[in-house]
Order: sequence, then C-alpha cells, then structure tokens
Amino acid sequence: MPYFYFARMRDSVRWALWEFVMRASSYLKGLYNIYNRRYFNGKLPEDTRLYFVPKIGKSKSAEKSNCAVTYIYAEGPPAILIQKTKFKSMRYVVADLLHEMSHLSKPRADHGKVFQGEMKRLADLGAFKEVW
Repeated sequence: MPYFYFARMRDSVRWALWEFVMRASSYLKGLYNIYNRRYFNGKLPEDTRLYFVPKIGKSKSAEKSNCAVTYIYAEGPPAILIQKTKFKSMRYVVADLLHEMSHLSKPRADHGKVFQGEMKRLADLGAFKEVW
C-alpha cells in the first residue's frame, strides 16, 4: 500500500492495519517496561505497542534512512517500530528504543533543545552505558 494512502487513513483504521500486518515484540515490550520504570518512573503509556520491522523507509531528508519511529495516535495506544536487520546489534536496538521512548516522554518536542535535554538526562542516569 503506498504511503500516501496509509497516511490519510483515520487512526483507528491505520491501527487495525498495523495489527493485521505485524506482531508485537514481547522482547521489546520487556525492555520497554524495564526502561519505563528505571528511567521514566513508569510515566510512559503501559499500552504502547512495540514492533520489529524489516524496513521503515526514508525520512524527509532524502539522504537519511529511518531506523526507528514512534506513532502517537488520537485513538488507541502509541506504537514504536524499530528496524531490525541481520547487521544491527542489540546495542543499537536499545539505543533506538531509548530514543523513541524519549519521543513518548516529550511528544511535542522535535530533535531540538527539549529533546536533547531528555536524551542528556537519560545519559546522566546511565541508560546508555555499554550501549554507546
């Protein structure tokens, strides 16, 4: 299905399509729950769906390729998709997950000062120890 059709769907229809196409990753969900308690004081949504996907696509900048993305819907729980390839180690997966959890924690922030402050807070707490 072309992206522009997918992007125009209502959130509930889009969510149903995700559920049909992919299965949630229990491994990512376990990591999410641990990191939510440890670094976010359990404040992130418990019903967040987490998926490994083979490919996510390109970002607005043509030379950049996305490796993870967070969807926050008006209806239904948020979803985090993380690209998994045979070349990607779990260290990168953890870094991607923490990055996307920061987006959930600061949903209105782009990659600017507020978001960078959140990433710095995680680094100061040791979240990226042995990951970077």
